[in-house]
Amino acid sequence: MNEHPTQALLDLLTMQEYKGHIEGLKVAIIGQGRSGRDIHGKFFLSDANTKYEVVAVVDRIAHRRERAKAEYGCDVYEDY
Repeated sequence: MNEHPTQALLDLLTMQEYKGHIEGLKVAIIGQGRSGRDIHGKFFLSDANTKYEVVAVVDRIAHRRERAKAEYGCDVYEDY
C-alpha cells in the first residue's frame, strides 16, 4: 500500500549507473515527497535489502523524521 516499486527500481538502476556497483552503499534520503512513502516502503526494511544502509533522512515534517529514526536508527535532519 502506498508504495512505488518501479521508483525503487529506477533508483537502483541510477545508483548502479552512477557508482558502477550497488553493494555496500550508504544511502541518505533527502526529501520524501508528500506522503513519505519512498523511504517507508517495504524494501529498505526487508531482509532482501542486503546492499544498502540508510544512514540519514532529511525531511521537514517532524513525524516522518521520528518514524525514520525509529525504523532505521539513522540520523535525521529537518534541513540539509
